[in-house]
Amino acid sequence: MGQLSITKNIDILQPTLSPDNFFVLSADTNNEDKFRYVFNMFIDNNLVYAGKCSPNPEGLGIVTVGNVIDDYAVNTPIAFSGSNQIFVHQTEYFSKPPTNEVIEYSMFFGEEHANSSGIITGYTGVGKAIGEPAYPSGAKRSYLGTMGRNFYSNLQEYDTNSLMMVGYDNKFPSTESLFLTNSPRIREVGENDYFTLSALNYKFPNQLYPNASFAYDTQYKFYDSDNTLITGYTTNNIRENGGGPRTGCSETFNSYNLPTGETQNMWNIIHIGAGPRNIYVPDGSVYYTVQLLGLNEAPPPSPSAGVSPTPTPTPTTTPHRVHPHYLQVIPNGYFNLVVMVVHKLC
Repeated sequence: MGQLSITKNIDILQPTLSPDNFFVLSADTNNEDKFRYVFNMFIDNNLVYAGKCSPNPEGLGIVTVGNVIDDYAVNTPIAFSGSNQIFVHQTEYFSKPPTNEVIEYSMFFGEEHANSSGIITGYTGVGKAIGEPAYPSGAKRSYLGTMGRNFYSNLQEYDTNSLMMVGYDNKFPSTESLFLTNSPRIREVGENDYFTLSALNYKFPNQLYPNASFAYDTQYKFYDSDNTLITGYTTNNIRENGGGPRTGCSETFNSYNLPTGETQNMWNIIHIGAGPRNIYVPDGSVYYTVQLLGLNEAPPPSPSAGVSPTPTPTPTTTPHRVHPHYLQVIPNGYFNLVVMVVHKLC
């Protein structure tokens, strides 16, 4: 009945199958009779798992959680564009995953051991208090996935900071503000191909820094065989365009308050349409680029195709900074697309 501590914590944002998804616990009472570490796991504030583990020869408790959170995280081909349920590959400009694409979980640790009479008592892990496990891990978030990029596969912990949309690092190829993909930056696609990219979006727990991913807009630029810009347009990541969580362009991620019943992790991944069947591609295009834009906004402090032809939208004049992970697409076929969907622009 002494103080428990976490000697190895888990990074606040990790894929469910990251090798880093384990805790190491220590306690100054690990030599007590019938000593075991006990723990409870909560997902979205609901108790989903309770367990116990005996100390290893060094007196440490090893608690692995990857397989458990992997069972609760969802990765399906379904997405939502506003209230409309679609397949992910049909994303026009933005869509959001189902609720549990990113899950928020927290752990509470304690201990138990027997007294001189052999009666086992559970302790909170905080001082000498008796009760349910209460020593907190802090809020964690996880998404269904592996290490993400092959050349990082020999690392224990995946550096998810590189996936936060926080601005350009003046490198090419950049190592920051990356899409959630290991796709080459230049791809060939057919005129009837769908292609969808995903990115981290909105706010994350305060313990993570950076703790926000500013995926405000997507910019498309189209070029002819002489590398001359034909046209371009920008779509805003707002609910009316299938994204969110903002409802209008005057709102920022820092100032926007979610409505009752929604949580940050519901919006932590956003899908972006990038293929010839997803977006409007003007005639004469030989290749085009897809790039995320973000407002010059400091992160919070740390502790459908199918309608009548319409004109190309005018790009927003709101100040932006460019996120460097863009996709250059080389269409593998002749385009004869004459329809597009108008989306609200700021």
